[in-house]
Amino acid sequence: MNMIKNILILLLTLFIFLAIKPFFFGSSPDSLDQKIFSFITHPFSQKYYVGTEEEFVSKRLTSASNDEYINKIVKSSFNVNEEKEAVFKLFLQDFLKNEDFQKLIYAKLRTMAVVDKDGYAKSKDDFLKNMEQLSLNLPQEISASSMKLMQSEYQIKEIENFLFKLEFYKKHRYFNDCKAFITGNSSISDIKTLKKITSEIFNEMSIDDIKDMIENRKIALLMALNRNFNDKSYKRMTDAQRQSVADEITMFIDRELLNLPESESLRLKKALSNMSISSPEDACDGGILLLKAYLGEGNREVKARFFFER
Repeated sequence: MNMIKNILILLLTLFIFLAIKPFFFGSSPDSLDQKIFSFITHPFSQKYYVGTEEEFVSKRLTSASNDEYINKIVKSSFNVNEEKEAVFKLFLQDFLKNEDFQKLIYAKLRTMAVVDKDGYAKSKDDFLKNMEQLSLNLPQEISASSMKLMQSEYQIKEIENFLFKLEFYKKHRYFNDCKAFITGNSSISDIKTLKKITSEIFNEMSIDDIKDMIENRKIALLMALNRNFNDKSYKRMTDAQRQSVADEITMFIDRELLNLPESESLRLKKALSNMSISSPEDACDGGILLLKAYLGEGNREVKARFFFER
């Protein structure tokens, strides 16, 4: 189940990455004064001026207000109709105009020692390399941090979205990509493939399903940005509660396997025991069965909470 959890943001991670990337990769000193200051303070180095937090945030918020830029990102990211484009555009504008998100990006740069106290990176290449990784990981990190605090109805919808995506992969025989999402092994080198498949998925989803997914994402991200995911009042499930849910999920899977031919049952049992070493098709089928167990009979609210606590 820990491997399944790695698909928390799935398709929207790619979307956010494509949108965020130009923000960071076009950064440079804003004026001749900045360039002169950079040379005076670091005359023989290749240090790269990123800016103070205030300068960094201001520039990004200005870029996010550019409708032409937002439209270009949405159109180049996915081949969907205008109605669906409009949904993505609103989400992207809300997300990128969030001052807390931009401040969090800068704080991460400082914590990672990518940017020093004077606003300089060691080099432009070093800055771009770290920012590329950060822009992929941060949306997942902040969303995962808050998901356990969301109301159960949103948690269940999120698991339903996961199941829809895995079944899409199976239907179209994208088994390698299915396994990559389940095991969390998709990488930046997969972006062209992810972009193609993502467009196909969103074209197959209804506009209402896309709106639900976007709303779920927005709630999770805003909750995280407001620091609510650090709420000390949150109480984790007890060991007894967790064991009860695990037993319920195991029972569901066992019942499903009993209805299958022996060879098929053994194949799925092997996949569920270690998806990372299973074949792509077996891992995909195992992931689908596991998600169906979370959404099956029993207390779905408690099972969803257990899913996001793991």
